[in-house]
This record gives sequence, structure tokens and C-alpha cells, in this order.
Amino acid sequence: MARRTRRPCLICGTLIRTGSYCQTHDPHRSGPEWQTTSRLIRARHVAEHGLTCPGLPGIDHPAHPVASISELSVHHITPIAFGGTDDDENLTVVCGVANSEARGALS
Repeated sequence: MARRTRRPCLICGTLIRTGSYCQTHDPHRSGPEWQTTSRLIRARHVAEHGLTCPGLPGIDHPAHPVASISELSVHHITPIAFGGTDDDENLTVVCGVANSEARGALS
């Protein structure tokens, strides 16, 4: 089997084998460290606000209740791909639909 050609991350230039971003700059954040961080942020949101999606005004997604914590997602206000960070000030909790709609609005 032939090895895949490495290419640079679109943000920092680190050589990667698949995708467009290195693990640090992957806008979809799927590693175990991010999953743990996401779980803690969602739990904190539920403890403070209950099972609610606060909505996202920029995409006309109003606040509404959700059935379970698994329906909630951590959303980067400024996407990682555009220089955003994982700092608390850049994170909010919304439902998965709002997170997908916000991603789609950027493309």
C-alpha cells in the first residue's frame, strides 16, 4: 500500500496525512482531550441553565428546551479555523442543530 503524501495544515503548516488541519487546528475537534473538555462545559451549562439551548441570534435560532445533554454541543464563537481559541470567552453551548447551522452560515 502506498503511503499518503503529507500536506501542510492550512493554519500552521504542520505536515499531516489526512484532512486540511492538524489536530490542534481541526475545527471539528474530535480528540479525547476535546471530548472531555466538551463534556465538562456542557455539564456546567446544564447545572447553571438547565437543559436549554440559548439560541444563536446571528442565525435566527431562538432559545428552546432540549430533551437531554447529548443534544447540546460546544460552539466556538470565533471558529478555530479563523483564529478562535478554546478559551471560555470563545465558547458557548448550543444544540447540535444550531451548531450545524452556524457552521453552514460560514461557508
